[in-house]
Amino acid sequence: MLKDLQCRGYVCESPSHKVIRHSIIFCSQKAVLKRRAVPLLARRSLVSDLSGFTLVELICVMVIVSLLAAIAIPRMMSPSVLALQSAKDQLLLSLSYAQQKALSAPYAVQLVTSSNLIDVRQDKNADGFFSESERVRVGGTTFPIALSAPLTLSSHTLLYNSLGETQPAQIQLYQDELKRSGAPKVIVTVSGSGFAQ
Repeated sequence: MLKDLQCRGYVCESPSHKVIRHSIIFCSQKAVLKRRAVPLLARRSLVSDLSGFTLVELICVMVIVSLLAAIAIPRMMSPSVLALQSAKDQLLLSLSYAQQKALSAPYAVQLVTSSNLIDVRQDKNADGFFSESERVRVGGTTFPIALSAPLTLSSHTLLYNSLGETQPAQIQLYQDELKRSGAPKVIVTVSGSGFAQ
C-alpha cells in the first residue's frame, strides 16, 4: 500500500528521516504520509538528475579532444621521421611519374638516384644517351630534385620502356649520410612491372 501511495504523489515525512523525493520511498511504519503537490520545475530536475550527458556536451568534449590530438601528435613525432617519410613520398612520386612518362611517350625514360638527388630524363632524340638537356619538367619543377642534407639515397639507374617496365630494384633511403647500420632508413621496392612501394 505504501508503494501505491507513493506512486500517486505521496511523500514520506518522518522526524527520523529526511524528505526523499524519488519514485520509491522506504519509510518506517511510524511515518506520516501526506499528499504534496510537486512543482513542475522540481519534476524536471528529477528527470535531468537521472539522465546522462546532453548531445551538446558530448560534441564539445569531442571537439576539444580532437583539437588537442591534432596539436599534440605532430609535436610528439620526431622531425627526422617526418623528413624521412616526406623524402620517401617524393621518391615514390618520382618513380610513378617516370613510369607514366614512359607509358605516354615513345621515348625511353631513365630515373637515377644518387647521394641526395632524384633525376628523371627522357631520351627524346633516341640516341641511347640521356643528356642534361633531356631532363623532365613536372609542373613548375625541373629534375633533379635534391633531398634535404642529412638524407641520402642508394645509387640506382632505372630505365623504363614504353610499357612502363623496368628492372627490379630496392632503393634505400637513409637518415644518416654515412649510412650507418643503426640509422633510420626506408626501403622502396620497385618491381619489374614498374610498381613501387
